[in-house]
Amino acid sequence: MRGSRTAPGGPRPGSAARRPGSSTAPVAAAPAAALCAVLAAAFLVSACSFDYGQALAEDLAERTPNAVFTGFTHTVVQDNRPILRIEAARAEIFDRKSLVRLTDVSFTEMRDGRVLAYGSADGASLRTDTEDAEFFGSVSLRSEEEGVSIRTAYLSWNASDRVLSGPEDGETGIERDDGSFLRGSGFRADARRKGISFSGKSEGLLVREAGE
Repeated sequence: MRGSRTAPGGPRPGSAARRPGSSTAPVAAAPAAALCAVLAAAFLVSACSFDYGQALAEDLAERTPNAVFTGFTHTVVQDNRPILRIEAARAEIFDRKSLVRLTDVSFTEMRDGRVLAYGSADGASLRTDTEDAEFFGSVSLRSEEEGVSIRTAYLSWNASDRVLSGPEDGETGIERDDGSFLRGSGFRADARRKGISFSGKSEGLLVREAGE
């Protein structure tokens, strides 16, 4: 399936340090947050329903998708230019639950032909009514603009609060191209404040450029 939809369109270096415990530091949460929001919004145009008859529809609604696509591709377009490409081995659309489930999903955010960010996950669940999203399995996000990569086993996006969260008991790792990194459990990124925190044990290394 292919479609188009018009959609609205870092951490600073510091001194080398490593310490365990709770930590808070600025990070480019916005690229990952924007991806999650646009991903959910993209499927609003894909929702469809078939007339099974009222009784049968109610019985099957909770467990039967309204539409299933394999080899799924969806492109979001703004001002006649692609800004997001989503690919998945399988897409299931549950219209009555405002839910889209993706398997082996990858996505690429673009601007003027340049790749801004990209990522992948074993699976994803997107709520088309709230634009909330969950990514699970082997999850990776990469911002080329910020030079930041995120890797974890689970991420959730709360669209109303604009908060990206990792597993409470699992590790989330954040790496920068200059060698800086943060990793720990209970990851939380606030896109409004452009900062992150770990509620559990964490450690990191912050690299300062020469002369600073």
